[in-house]
Amino acid sequence: MKIELSKPLEFEVGGRKVRHTVLEIPLEEMTGSDMIAVENQLQGEGKFTMLGDFSKQFQIRLASRALKIPVQILERLPLRDFNKVVTAVQGFLLGSESGSPEEEQEEKTGTPLEKASNA
Repeated sequence: MKIELSKPLEFEVGGRKVRHTVLEIPLEEMTGSDMIAVENQLQGEGKFTMLGDFSKQFQIRLASRALKIPVQILERLPLRDFNKVVTAVQGFLLGSESGSPEEEQEEKTGTPLEKASNA
């Protein structure tokens, strides 16, 4: 699953600078063990969530685990990009590949969903 970022995500890992303009989140490679590990992590932090599929804390940690990027870095994404990530994760967990209505419409019909104009 690819997510284009509105501005590059830049950070350092082991003294090496990393820069992403697109995040490719390999959620298809995740397992139930990954999901349980994220739940345990949240519980260990004293953060409880009843439905992980709908929790942004859960979703961003699952993305973090899939991307192998510390969650603190993903939490610093601009709000619009952060929302793209958590919406995509939620869509994946709920059975939609994209998570966005526009991409879902395009996947089903091959034509983009028209955006409403303020005429």
